[in-house]
Amino acid sequence: MDYVMKTICPSLSAFQDLMQDMQEAELGVDRYMTYIATRVVKSAKPNIAKLAGPVPSDQTV
Repeated sequence: MDYVMKTICPSLSAFQDLMQDMQEAELGVDRYMTYIATRVVKSAKPNIAKLAGPVPSDQTV
């Protein structure tokens, strides 16, 4: 089963300490993946129609 956990840590070393503590607590976590955001990239939903581009006139959706 997959879960998503969001954390905010003051430094990478603090994050590593947190993850190490969780591993040592034997919570049943076999492995984890880390994604780090350094800033907010976008705050609104994307315009899917604009991303898809125009539909050629000889094709219909």
